[in-house]
Amino acid sequence: MDKLSSLAKFASSCPFLGRTKPSSLRTLCTSASPRFPSLTMLTEKATECPVMGAALAKRSGQLVQNFASLAQGVDVVKMHQDKGVDVTSSNIEKCPHASKALAAARVAEELASAKKRSDSLKAAKDAAAAKPSQSTSHAPKQCPVHADGFNYERFYADELQKKHDDKSYRYFNTINRLATKFPVAHTANTETEVEVWCANDYLGMGNNPVVLETMQ
Repeated sequence: MDKLSSLAKFASSCPFLGRTKPSSLRTLCTSASPRFPSLTMLTEKATECPVMGAALAKRSGQLVQNFASLAQGVDVVKMHQDKGVDVTSSNIEKCPHASKALAAARVAEELASAKKRSDSLKAAKDAAAAKPSQSTSHAPKQCPVHADGFNYERFYADELQKKHDDKSYRYFNTINRLATKFPVAHTANTETEVEVWCANDYLGMGNNPVVLETMQ
């Protein structure tokens, strides 16, 4: 439940979380990946994300660094004594420190493998999309996208001219506020004055003597 609450906070910024039902997310959170048993299905899915994939790759390196360094001899002996571990045993899993290091290494290894797999699948998909199909290889010559030497500058200039000709081209008015004649302003023609009530200083407080004095 806590995991779902945490994930819900990112639903608005993550397309995958936003469109996936809570029940599906719960299953992904609680089910181990069939390919990578130390990872959840959600973690494996996250390796496909351009943002989370990179973050998980970095995290796998941090996991190894956190647990890979063994304690000094005295610390190891004390740790074994505290945990009741037989130091003569050949089973490294019985050592609390070593077992954590192994677990971290497994997670890091499977994260790297999952990321490598998702990258390979994406590369194959991109290659297939980039490969020209039969329909595009026989595109008609009159199509401007496929025509050799298509003049894009001329095309854009003509389209802009159409906007000018049908009077749909948008111009921004030049409005210069007159500080001494609130709320009056003049247009590009300094002799043409208008009243402005849509500015962020619509009450004229920017020229209020008390405000100016306080600011100074």
